[in-house]
Amino acid sequence: MQTGVPMIAALVVACLLMATATNARHHPQWSDLNEHYTFDKYVQHFGKPYDAAADPKEWARREKIFGAKLLEIVAHNADVSQSWKMGLTRFTDWSGEELRNYGGYKLKYDDGGVKPVRVHEAVPADFTPPEQLDYRLHEPRVLTAVKSQGNCADCWAHSATEEIESFYALLTGELHVLSQQQITSCTNMSKCPPAGYGGCFGGSPHLGVEQVAKFGGLHSNWQYPFTDWGVTGNQNTSKCRLPELAKVIQKPFATTTGYVHVPTNDANATLHALVTKGPLSIGVAAMPWYNYEGGIFSIPTKAS
Repeated sequence: MQTGVPMIAALVVACLLMATATNARHHPQWSDLNEHYTFDKYVQHFGKPYDAAADPKEWARREKIFGAKLLEIVAHNADVSQSWKMGLTRFTDWSGEELRNYGGYKLKYDDGGVKPVRVHEAVPADFTPPEQLDYRLHEPRVLTAVKSQGNCADCWAHSATEEIESFYALLTGELHVLSQQQITSCTNMSKCPPAGYGGCFGGSPHLGVEQVAKFGGLHSNWQYPFTDWGVTGNQNTSKCRLPELAKVIQKPFATTTGYVHVPTNDANATLHALVTKGPLSIGVAAMPWYNYEGGIFSIPTKAS
């Protein structure tokens, strides 16, 4: 079956690596945190590999980083003017340099002159958005589970894939997990902005959607599973397996016909697209999100 993907939202900034907070081991919620929470408990909750006896210097270094961030988290959550809450994540004992280097690439966003298939239509003057819209509650389901890209800076490929998943579900009533790895490994990186990026180096969701059309479609995740968790931009992305799959699978699972661009910095157009079309694909600079736990994320904008 074939399905077209109606849109990709305005690309806000370069797609920087954002690891989702899939923290197991029942770590405490923000409301339970205070300055007395210990590094020992953190190590236990998150299964950290540190050993105070075997490597006391590493333990002390991580404990110092953790202690400073814990105080920042507690102070932030005590500020009633904040619209979001911080919490513990597996990154709470990472240094700023480690966070900046996670993913192995630095990409300044540039659209490279790529033009959209078309721009989202003008918003009618009488358009009134609903008070609430939550695609997580849509029936039948149109969103697959949150995934982790690991150390591979291919959030652009994940975003493109999940956009296709959602519109396939909206069109057919069937929700399937599709292959992020196919877009990551098989996209023509010479056309990524700037030239040479792509794969685990970073890229743009609209390029992924375009490439799926050129591939002839996108395979399901069970046919072409994701394997690049540990790959960084300093390494080679896994080799494209499409020629191999073509020998055993007659055709991919779903195809695309292109995308539509939502005008940049236009909240009304974004709301209209969300209401009338479906979930949107975006890219964000995620560095400030490493301690996010809940609420409406907001940070002060720098004066121009």
